[in-house]
Amino acid sequence: MSQRHPFNRKLVLYNENEWYGLPVYTDRGPLIRSYLQRAHCVLRDAVEDFPRTCLIRCDARIPQDDREPEAGAISRFLD
Repeated sequence: MSQRHPFNRKLVLYNENEWYGLPVYTDRGPLIRSYLQRAHCVLRDAVEDFPRTCLIRCDARIPQDDREPEAGAISRFLD
């Protein structure tokens, strides 16, 4: 039986190390199966249309200390 997300029972969690033969990073916790499926479809279609497609992952990290994050920190990251 599939494990469900604790806060949204409609979402199914995925804990495997590969998705359609591609490596996925689950060391920090499970991924959401429907999000993986959609991301795979988008990437597959992009590579079919544009063979030189490159995917880069960039994680914004806010320090885990007692300070409050600056207002607009995420907005500046996305700009």
